[in-house]
Amino acid sequence: MVSSELPRYRADIVRLIRGDANPNGPGFKETDIDTPVSGEYDGRRQELPFGSYVLVPDDPALRLRASFTFTAWIAPTTPGVAFGERSAQGIVTKWSADEEGGYGVFIDEEGRLALRLGGEDGAADTLHADTPLRAWRSAIPGAAPGPGRTACPPPGIPWR
Repeated sequence: MVSSELPRYRADIVRLIRGDANPNGPGFKETDIDTPVSGEYDGRRQELPFGSYVLVPDDPALRLRASFTFTAWIAPTTPGVAFGERSAQGIVTKWSADEEGGYGVFIDEEGRLALRLGGEDGAADTLHADTPLRAWRSAIPGAAPGPGRTACPPPGIPWR
């Protein structure tokens, strides 16, 4: 779905070669891919619901008892803000706010990537990246839940 304030817009499929727009970096580079969808379209405003999500019913297989690793490419569009307020945003979570239990990979209230692990005692440990997310990012956190648990932050991101 496309929502546009303009009466016409153009859509193209591109191959992203480098997405680094930093002036000190290698520069942004893309190439057009010829597809049947490339072209001009009538624009119209369409209300878009906040966020995209899927709700998966609880299952014992989702209650982690061993180590895990999670991988995703994410592009934060409103890091640290949900529904117009500063709030954490779940990327992949199995979390109960009432019980402070479970696990989750979040974008925290400051816009940083965060890994949250809740123990059976109700205590939650959270590891945060040092800096907010600003562009497409590979997120590969992992952990070994349980007593003496450890967390493995993604490479190249300073964590504390």
